[in-house]
Amino acid sequence: MENRIKLLTLNIFYLLGAILFLTLGNFLQSWHFEIGLIITEYVLVLGFSILIIKFNRAKISDYIHLKEVSKLTLLKTILIVALSLPIVMILNLISIYVLELMGKSMYFDIPMPSGFLHVIFQFLIISISAGICEEIFFRGVILNAYSDYFSYKKAIVISAVLFGVFHFNIENILGPIYLGIVFGIIAIKTKSIIPAIIGHMTNNGIAYVLSYMGSFIDTKEAETVINAKFLLDTIVSLSVGAVFSLGVILYLLKSIPDESNMHIETKKMPYKKIYFTPIFIVLAIYIGYTYYVFLR
Repeated sequence: MENRIKLLTLNIFYLLGAILFLTLGNFLQSWHFEIGLIITEYVLVLGFSILIIKFNRAKISDYIHLKEVSKLTLLKTILIVALSLPIVMILNLISIYVLELMGKSMYFDIPMPSGFLHVIFQFLIISISAGICEEIFFRGVILNAYSDYFSYKKAIVISAVLFGVFHFNIENILGPIYLGIVFGIIAIKTKSIIPAIIGHMTNNGIAYVLSYMGSFIDTKEAETVINAKFLLDTIVSLSVGAVFSLGVILYLLKSIPDESNMHIETKKMPYKKIYFTPIFIVLAIYIGYTYYVFLR
């Protein structure tokens, strides 16, 4: 049998990557947002992906699937992401709402650019770099490695949760987990991460444009409007559209040809519960960081 990524090794690297992302990554982005983000994505995320594969003496092609897919599948992926907007908004607003009730809310803003070229540069970094690097790591290395030990469905959910936790932002955890599940399903069904990359780029691009447009709103006026009642009203008002969107999304996901036979169970590699110790450490760090930033 060809060399495969060991589950314990993967989880240890995830722990190391999470620590570096939280410490060095935040430091670099605080120093210079764009340069720091480039280093974070291409060194700490993409670099770790290649390092994990090489450390296990596995083949890159076994985990980073770049098989060409149809234009129709790509269009469906983009449409799924666009339709997911109200769902992602509701999920993230739920976290913000709970924090608002506790009187502990905090909003993370992207440093706004100073000119048109800066806007384009920042847009490309946030959408393209994150789309490529994070999908290779989560829907490439992590998802495919976990698929050796668990069913596709469990591997998709686990990789999505790890994706959400990796952001270390309680206000932005449920949305990424949802998108991680969607991208995971598409990656498994198509046996390619190309649609997931396109979908991730689309999501980040939309989020950046909305954030940039929001930067023109008077922050003092917004603070007087955004409260628990406003957030709850917004969640309720978005619910109808979200339910409709979810129905269409499920239809589109089902319509994507399944080339992996993901519903057929295959023999999985054995593992021990102790292999998840690094993951529990990351969760403990996440809880501690969340308490320090939001709840203290």
